[in-house]
Amino acid sequence: MSKKLILVLVVFILALCNLAYIKFFFNQEGATYPQFSRKKVVSNQPLEASLSFLPNTLIATSSAITSAEVILETNSQPTIVQLEIAYDPTALYSVSILPGDYFIEPEIPLEKIDYKNGRISYAISGKSVNSASNRIATINFTPVNYGIKKSTEIKFLQKTSLRQNSKVVELKYAIGATIVIKPSFFIPVATPSAAIVQ
Repeated sequence: MSKKLILVLVVFILALCNLAYIKFFFNQEGATYPQFSRKKVVSNQPLEASLSFLPNTLIATSSAITSAEVILETNSQPTIVQLEIAYDPTALYSVSILPGDYFIEPEIPLEKIDYKNGRISYAISGKSVNSASNRIATINFTPVNYGIKKSTEIKFLQKTSLRQNSKVVELKYAIGATIVIKPSFFIPVATPSAAIVQ
């Protein structure tokens, strides 16, 4: 091989190594394009949240106190959550709601339960949040005697909302729960009667 060809190959290999270094090492540290840092992308995201009950299918014993948790998933840090929840008052009674441990030192500006129409209006707020929890509230209730109702639902109403200071947090979805009511006493399984031998 001629010296010129060897020199061209060496220059070509060095250029490839330089491009590889820029591509895989230099850009990763953000030195070339700092305007694409992760912080700016996150800050431009819309504030979103979703609410659900845990568990979303609940097995409850008739005439026994049962609980369901209201769970928050969000990319923001809401400072106030207003829950509007509907339930069937002919299926559930002794309904109450307590704050969860999402907010540290929570305040309750609104707490109203309409036992006649089956509606909970509840607002909870706080200046700081517990990053280890996403439990907004706990709903306690007692299902009616077995046989009157065998299942029922609790669901979020449209007025449910979240705010982060003066900004509205968009509620992407709010999933209700199904409550299956089981008897509090044992119901034996029917068996066919023995055949009479003549």
